[in-house]
Amino acid sequence: MRRVNRDGTSKRVSPVRVYLTVVALATLPLAFFLVFAHNFLSHKVTQQIITQSTDTGKLVSNLIDEEMTQRKFLLTSFSGRPDLLQAWKNNNAREITTHLEQAYGLRPDFEFFGVYDLTGSMQAMYPQDPGLLGKNFSFMDWFKGVRKEWKPYTSEVYQVDTNSTSQVVSIAVPVRNSQGNPVAILMAAIATDTIMQDIHRLSSPDNKGSMISLVDQNGHVFGNSKARIHFIDQHQQLSQDFVDQVIGRRSGARALRVKGEELIVSYSPMPRLNWGVLIEIPVAAIRVSLWNYERILGAVGLFIIGLAVAGGGGVASLYRRLRDREHYNRLIVERAQDAFISMDSNGLVTEWNPEAERTFGWSRSEAVGRKVEDLIIPSSFRESHRKALLAEAPLLNRRTGIIALHKDGHEFPAEISMSPVLIGSKYIFNAFLRDVTETKRAQRQIEEQNRQLEVHSLEVQRATRLKSEFLASMSHELRTPLNAIVGFSDLLAEETAGALNSKQKRFVGHVHNGAKHLLALINDILDLSKIEAGQLEVFPENVSLQAPLTEVLSLIQPLTDKREIVLDITREELTVYADGMRLKQVLYNLLSNAVKFTPERGSISVEAHAEGGQAHISVSDTGVGIRKEDQAVIFDEFRQVGESAKGIKEGTGLGLAITRKLVEQQGGTITVVSEPGKGSRFTFTIPSGTAPPEALNDISRRSSGAPEHPVVLIVDDQPSACELLVNYLTPQGYTAITAVSGPEALAKAKKLRPDVITLNMLSAGQTGWTTLYELKHNAETADIPIIIVSVVDQKGMGFTLGASEYLVKPVAKETLLAKLAQHVGSSREGGSRVLVAEDELTTMRVLEGILTGAGYGPILARNGKEALSILARMRVDLVLLDLQMPEMDGFEVIKRIREHPQWQDLPIFVLTAKTLTDSELELLTQETRAVFSKGQPWKESLVAEIKKAIAAPKILQKEIK
Repeated sequence: MRRVNRDGTSKRVSPVRVYLTVVALATLPLAFFLVFAHNFLSHKVTQQIITQSTDTGKLVSNLIDEEMTQRKFLLTSFSGRPDLLQAWKNNNAREITTHLEQAYGLRPDFEFFGVYDLTGSMQAMYPQDPGLLGKNFSFMDWFKGVRKEWKPYTSEVYQVDTNSTSQVVSIAVPVRNSQGNPVAILMAAIATDTIMQDIHRLSSPDNKGSMISLVDQNGHVFGNSKARIHFIDQHQQLSQDFVDQVIGRRSGARALRVKGEELIVSYSPMPRLNWGVLIEIPVAAIRVSLWNYERILGAVGLFIIGLAVAGGGGVASLYRRLRDREHYNRLIVERAQDAFISMDSNGLVTEWNPEAERTFGWSRSEAVGRKVEDLIIPSSFRESHRKALLAEAPLLNRRTGIIALHKDGHEFPAEISMSPVLIGSKYIFNAFLRDVTETKRAQRQIEEQNRQLEVHSLEVQRATRLKSEFLASMSHELRTPLNAIVGFSDLLAEETAGALNSKQKRFVGHVHNGAKHLLALINDILDLSKIEAGQLEVFPENVSLQAPLTEVLSLIQPLTDKREIVLDITREELTVYADGMRLKQVLYNLLSNAVKFTPERGSISVEAHAEGGQAHISVSDTGVGIRKEDQAVIFDEFRQVGESAKGIKEGTGLGLAITRKLVEQQGGTITVVSEPGKGSRFTFTIPSGTAPPEALNDISRRSSGAPEHPVVLIVDDQPSACELLVNYLTPQGYTAITAVSGPEALAKAKKLRPDVITLNMLSAGQTGWTTLYELKHNAETADIPIIIVSVVDQKGMGFTLGASEYLVKPVAKETLLAKLAQHVGSSREGGSRVLVAEDELTTMRVLEGILTGAGYGPILARNGKEALSILARMRVDLVLLDLQMPEMDGFEVIKRIREHPQWQDLPIFVLTAKTLTDSELELLTQETRAVFSKGQPWKESLVAEIKKAIAAPKILQKEIK
């Protein structure tokens, strides 16, 4: 490089000078930029920190203000307790201490609670310190503050004693008598460390030097032992403007020098407490943050200089990479598995790869420069092709199917993906094409297979539907006559229609046993069908193992006695969480199998224990045993792998299959251990449950007692079924009334008000479901218990519509009578009744047991609507209800009871798991006698409070419609 002088001569420019000039031109603007950036960032960082500290101060201010207001509200609430005022009036220090203990239980964050007379002498405190009782504290700031206007007062910060560095703040409220005059002072102290616990978490981890403190009404700074400022007044070495700001309770931030250290100090007032929040941030911390930004800027500057120096090499490297990329892209096009064609806006071919040569038959030299439509587009599609190039058809920027033309003249299906690229003012069109002849052929084959599968699927669905319809029909057609056969054979055996001779008794027994056997086969087939269709319903609850085990033993005992088989049955009192009926079915299947395969004078045992949240139940026998190769298939349907003790095969082979599915559906497993000639041991697991109180063994009969002649309305369109139930009930003291249709049942239920209704779901005309719905949605009949007795097994729908019980025909006489006894209401005039409104079944049973054990008669309602209906029909002495119930919640029940003139003074207790708001708690305090939380111990307190409430004079009279 040369420099030209005025005289025309030239002089070579030194490369070093050029280099220095370039560096100077690159560095000077950067230097100016860095100076500007330093000043700008310094201002912005400082403003950001001030804003953050101000926002944090407001947040802390609101947090402390809210917490202290809640504490003050608690003390005000306790000071207004009538019981506390009465205890003060009676000078009952023990009862006053009890109230203080309750307050401490609600807010254990207070150090202590104390009650003082108007002279300042402490009369009671909790936690107790006998050394402080009787001492006078009239010199304290909190005492002076509350006496000044007799309003709640928050004190200044002070030390508990001179030997401790612990600081506290006291909240004092006046205790007023019924005339509103102060008679005492309630005070509670809270440690400043407790107040500051949540605040310290708000400190920014990025500003480790910042300090958050509090300032009380007298200028004392507390809450942070590392704070630089300890007191704010006119005599401290602080800015007068800042002191005036704190005294004037104005928020803001400013720079201060404290003890030689520069600080950014922000202050946020708390008007309701006359306190403030003080945040100190060292300026040195700001400079550290600023230095981090400046280091980044310096690195950016060096990076820019490096870019300028290396710019030439970068351009050359970029050119080389672009050249390599072009070569790489050409290789991709040349080796692509799809045909690639590029053409200009006139449709002339500019690129034609080898795969295009193979697909269309034209060589690259033949194709380039010719129109695409002449090469690969059939004549009938060329107009569409031209529109596509003009962007008038939906061919661009998508994959679509076309008909393509080969050089030899044959047409074939192809897929094309074409996209335009604008270069300058003209478009270039790039297209990838693929011959899809084989793909189309395979697609047609798949479509044909899918059509055949769809036809087969429809046939399977039709067969499944026909199977379900057949099973439903068979259920009705077989169970209905079997119900009559079993029921009337029972009545004949009981000789209710007249005495039988021995031969007649034997014949009746054969009829009964044959019907029971046929019913068992039908039930097995229907159960298996429901399980396979996923329609078998289970209703798990807490069940004592001994209950279903005892019932099963009563059925197989005659068989074991006849064959002299020894039974060893566990007496373990286990509670399981299972469907009681299905558990009984599992036990019966296992025990009946054991009897079947155990020879005379053998033995059968049942063992049970709980482990890991599961109950393990084992049934063992000394029978013929099971071969090892058969143990893997004994739980399959219709599999019989051995002969009974009699040497023949018995049963359908469904019992164990159903047993396994019932166990698994309830969250358990079943296994077998067996050895030929030595016997078998079947063990199944079922989830453990929670044992109910002992008082719950008899559900309602002990608590409410049945009327002398309860009325039962039997709704069934079959005369034989009605006659059977009438013969079951009449000898037991029931008055049986029949109805053969839904409208007749509704009319008789309104007129006669029966104690219980039994309802068949299959009837001519109006179905039982409609009748059930109308009975439960009629105000006059909604509270009458309804027991479904039907061959239709749809318990879920029955319970959803409001049924109290669901029994599937045939129903044993003992089962029906037991269910009726549970739902017959009380007719006692004496004794105290407690109406329990609770929708959760387990809690209802627990309450029922507790009340029965305490000598009360519980009347049960599953929701608020049913509770009000019961109140309208009978006298009760007390109402115990939950707040969260369907149809009508507890708050609405309380409102309607208080609006009724005869129920206004009826005692109401609340037992709930709901988290109550302040307004809800205030409402319940006014309208109820007591509120108990299910999350806390409540049983003993509940009984004690009920005794107190019922001991008071009863003002309700019984009203029966």
